[in-house]
Amino acid sequence: MKKRLFADKPHIQRIGLLRSNSDKVKKLEYQKRITSDQLNELKDSLVELNVHLSKLEGEKKEYLASMKSEMKPMKEEISSIIDKLNSQTETVEEECYKFIDQEEGEVNWYNDHGELILSRKIYPNERQLKIHTINK
Repeated sequence: MKKRLFADKPHIQRIGLLRSNSDKVKKLEYQKRITSDQLNELKDSLVELNVHLSKLEGEKKEYLASMKSEMKPMKEEISSIIDKLNSQTETVEEECYKFIDQEEGEVNWYNDHGELILSRKIYPNERQLKIHTINK
């Protein structure tokens, strides 16, 4: 088997000879060797595509960062609302009133609605050595 047929003939003549001497003509898909000029064109194309892709990835990164910063407060608010819905409470900071009950040994804190919000045992420095009770 020869590697090349009709190598000494011009291209147009070679096609004619191949057609007339072959048993069948059929389109086939195969791997064809690339010329050095084609290789250089492909390399140039690869460089251009990589530069463009790198630029687009940079723009994508900037866009995602801006979207992330825009979405962050929304996510925090959603999380806060979910926490409130789950606990059915919310954290507030408001003026509260401390009552020390020497007899029970407790400290109780109330909000401005008069609701007990915190109760704990009395600390030693909050105890009175002498208990004076005033009947109200």
